[in-house]
Amino acid sequence: MADLTHGAVDSLLGVLSEAIKDEAKLLSGVQGDMQFIKDEMDSMNGFLLHLTKSSDDHDDQQRAWMKQVREIAYIAQDCIELYVRDLPPPDRGLLAKVRHGVVLLRKMPARHHLATRIRDLKVRVRDVGERRQRYGVTVPEVKRGKPTTSVVHGGKTADELNTARENFLRALALDMDAGGASFQNALALLPEDIKSVTQDIQVALTKEYEMDQDNPATICVEMLHRALHVSHQGQGRVNREELEKLSAASKYDVMDLPKQVMALCYSKLSR
Repeated sequence: MADLTHGAVDSLLGVLSEAIKDEAKLLSGVQGDMQFIKDEMDSMNGFLLHLTKSSDDHDDQQRAWMKQVREIAYIAQDCIELYVRDLPPPDRGLLAKVRHGVVLLRKMPARHHLATRIRDLKVRVRDVGERRQRYGVTVPEVKRGKPTTSVVHGGKTADELNTARENFLRALALDMDAGGASFQNALALLPEDIKSVTQDIQVALTKEYEMDQDNPATICVEMLHRALHVSHQGQGRVNREELEKLSAASKYDVMDLPKQVMALCYSKLSR
């Protein structure tokens, strides 16, 4: 669960960094709100990184706090991506600039609405950060006598797990930059025993939709890969049998498959 939350915050920080760089697209005050969110989430990410290195099971307070962080990271990323994408840069030429000005005026109410949502998210992010301190959510103490290179799961050390997680996040970023057409980079990193059935589920999901970053199929496939990689590296909660059930169900009711995939991911990774 710490890996999934850490990945969600990493993704949000990347979006925030790019958005803050492009000051021309930001309304007055929005840049400051985004910078505040980025700074707060960066601090939380450092805490999450410590939790990912902990070999102990996380307690109820830690799991509840991580769930809150993960949810707000997803919401914030969606909101900020909408805000930035809502106004593409103008083309060259006087006529293009005039048209761009008209588009800007038409979209101003929607942009003000998103700016208000970002301001509200700033307050929520601050509350989540303060809540951790208020309820004493802390990093578990490392047990004495255990070296830092001890095996934590599946014969892998903490450093190996962190490297695998970073490789996955890079692969997923490449896939998303390509529009999520095949998720071939993330798929290539899966263990051989679940790679084929995962690809079957992915194919079934994409039958009804053209792959792009905003449709339900892409969102479901991305979440499935996050769950599979994080679970495989961490608690190993998603198994081949569960994937095969999803694959079999897709042959009878493909329209319900996205809901089943998301239910599996959340049930396994929100514990």
